[in-house]
Amino acid sequence: MKMDGKFILNLPAISEDEQKLLATKRVLVAGCGGLGGYICEYLARLGVSNITVLDYDHFEESNINRQLLATSSSMGKSKADTAKERILSINQNAEVLSINEQLSSENAVEIIRGHSLVIDALDSVKSRLILEDACSKFEITMIHGAVHGWNFQTAVIPPGSGVLNKLYDESTESINKTILSFVPPCCAAIQVSEALRFLCGRPSVLENKVLFFNMETLENILVTV
Repeated sequence: MKMDGKFILNLPAISEDEQKLLATKRVLVAGCGGLGGYICEYLARLGVSNITVLDYDHFEESNINRQLLATSSSMGKSKADTAKERILSINQNAEVLSINEQLSSENAVEIIRGHSLVIDALDSVKSRLILEDACSKFEITMIHGAVHGWNFQTAVIPPGSGVLNKLYDESTESINKTILSFVPPCCAAIQVSEALRFLCGRPSVLENKVLFFNMETLENILVTV
């Protein structure tokens, strides 16, 4: 397989074999808002060439402060379809499936089936717990991320570990949705760096651990779950 010139400067930070391997993997990005927009961007620029994007929502004005794909021209448009367009604008050879559905216990198994990795960019605890349970059924690793205000958290969740079920239940939904513009890209960057490690067979520091990071104080805590 000839090396794609778009990704030549990913080398030698990753090897040529690893770069070629990324093109063979299939990744699901669940959520295309604050976290998901940046995750899609970073995956596309890494050379991950088979991506499924899932989101039932449409862009509105309140998304603009923190969502990469929220612009004056994307208002009212499908988040999943916009993410697909963005990925293809970076890598026209990518295979991108957009799913305009809300994740539920009824459709989760069918959506997740066949993916190499699932990246959590959802905005509700209920949906994340559904995602974690479905990943366990198919023995698919999930990379979790969540943002709030100045803070983010991220974790690598092996199938069956139940990390999110140990962290919280559906009653822990946040009413305050404040998120600052620079927090999602920082969280997404760590999620995608962990995705790169996983897809290339490299070890992860965050497996079965949660990184809590406060960007106001730069305090961080790494907790084993």
